[in-house]
Amino acid sequence: WLKHWRSRYFLPTTPSAMRVLAVAATLAAASRCQGKPPAGHPNIYPINSGEESATLVASVPNGKIFNVTVPMDGTNTTSHFPVVHLYGNATERGTAMGVIFKEHLQAKAVVDEIWAYFKSQVTEALPGFVPKWLADLIAEMGLDAALGLTYELTKKYTTPEYIEEMEAIASAAGIDYEKIRDMNMIAGATQGSCSMIGAWGDALRDKEDGMVQLRALDWNMDPPIVNHPLVIVFHTEHHAYVTVGVTGLVGALTGVSDQQLGISEIGVSYPDDTFGKESRVGVPFVFLLRDILHSDKALDDSIDRMQSATRTCDLILGVGDGKSQASQGSEKKFRGFQYSSSVCNVVNDTHPLPVAPWHEPLENVVYWGMDWICPAETQGLHDHLSAMHGDIHPEGLIQNVTGPQQTGDTHLAYYDLKNMDMWVSFARQSYYAGPENAYDRQFTKFDLRKLFAEPRPTAQVELV
Repeated sequence: WLKHWRSRYFLPTTPSAMRVLAVAATLAAASRCQGKPPAGHPNIYPINSGEESATLVASVPNGKIFNVTVPMDGTNTTSHFPVVHLYGNATERGTAMGVIFKEHLQAKAVVDEIWAYFKSQVTEALPGFVPKWLADLIAEMGLDAALGLTYELTKKYTTPEYIEEMEAIASAAGIDYEKIRDMNMIAGATQGSCSMIGAWGDALRDKEDGMVQLRALDWNMDPPIVNHPLVIVFHTEHHAYVTVGVTGLVGALTGVSDQQLGISEIGVSYPDDTFGKESRVGVPFVFLLRDILHSDKALDDSIDRMQSATRTCDLILGVGDGKSQASQGSEKKFRGFQYSSSVCNVVNDTHPLPVAPWHEPLENVVYWGMDWICPAETQGLHDHLSAMHGDIHPEGLIQNVTGPQQTGDTHLAYYDLKNMDMWVSFARQSYYAGPENAYDRQFTKFDLRKLFAEPRPTAQVELV
């Protein structure tokens, strides 16, 4: 197993001190997959209301920013995160985001901090932080040239609107466009250990057309990442949709569209031979996932999109559809995808992949814990879901699954795609007290229909 991992992912034979720490961290993640299932504690915080805890900070042309307060245990445990609404075409949305970045989110300092952090991580070629092909390219060409080449190799596969947005953000915020661009290139190649669930029908408490989905992001807990959470609501000519992520990220890691489509993702660090090869040429996954929210109308559209895409790195992706007829000729409302340059296998509840004794089928449930070959995590997730089967619902999962399973340290979101609700939790920012990991913190519930109906600003207003 270790020999296979060494051959697939860049592992230097004479590591620096930083690389030694990185190897240790990666091996610790591997031991989590190979050890016993996690044994965390239930999350008993009451659910925070997004509507009641949001305060309008300012309106700008084609944009608004709200501050959401998460009470936690009071005093210095109470935390905050921004929700930004953007309207119009790509240039209008990007300009609004740039103005909000500059005036309310300390854009230049934040982008410089995140970029310097990414640069330090990637320059050290941390195992598992980026795919082998990018690590090798950086070693050969240097970071800036490697990311520039990666951009050129992926540009033709990237929806032009996203490039226009990044250009407008940089211009309005007064920050370096190449930093924004390259941050998104790195985000589109990094491989976090995450978890996902898609459950529907008789597996749920709401058995009549119900669809519940988890996207747990176990990625990075360092201050440059966790100190800058961001929820963005895009009001476009195509669809309205919400993404959950990090300041400066234009692509999508987590999100739901007004077409009742939700996305999930897991980076694969421990594949098997069925994945085949990775590629440096194709659509970055953060832009493919945003394409699903931006353009797709139904689950079948997303299946077609992934199977026809020019794909890049090894991933597990998931798409749920809350409509009563989610997929033509099928009652199944969620599909997982074994995704690489070589393959795009569609996975449902009756034929789970990988086939293993620790990954048993559950009726009307598709699930993965932390990676592709990750027996302890996947078995633990199965056991929690099996215990709740027939009564699965988002707030029960928050209390009794992701807390005990200890997945979703950076952020996580649950989606009820029938009723269009979303529950979100972020990791503790470094300047607050209280539990560190998102799965142990208080969740905020948003009524997505109300978020998508937020009116476009008619005037620029400064309230705070």
